[in-house]
Amino acid sequence: MDPDSSNKTPAAADDNLVEATAVEVVEGTSVKVSWRDVVDNRKLLIALLFFATAGLGIPLIWLSRVFSPKAKLILTITVSIYTVVILWLFWRIMQWCYDRIAPVMGW
Repeated sequence: MDPDSSNKTPAAADDNLVEATAVEVVEGTSVKVSWRDVVDNRKLLIALLFFATAGLGIPLIWLSRVFSPKAKLILTITVSIYTVVILWLFWRIMQWCYDRIAPVMGW
């Protein structure tokens, strides 16, 4: 161990110091939303399921505390059927597009 290193303070030993400035936090200016707030908001969760996540949002249903087990089951089945319909429509649209593009491309 170097005898001079024990006399150095951490600030003196580190040449790459970063200067920091204290910032005052004003109450009420920041909105912090927890994932629990989203999952426990009935309208927001249903909107999220049907407009954004579809079948990928099913775990959110079961994490939610605002639905009864029976409602969770019904909502799970409904979202599953909705997801299958969306995927089937996507498949039909892609098939329709392919049937029109393939002859032009010579496939």
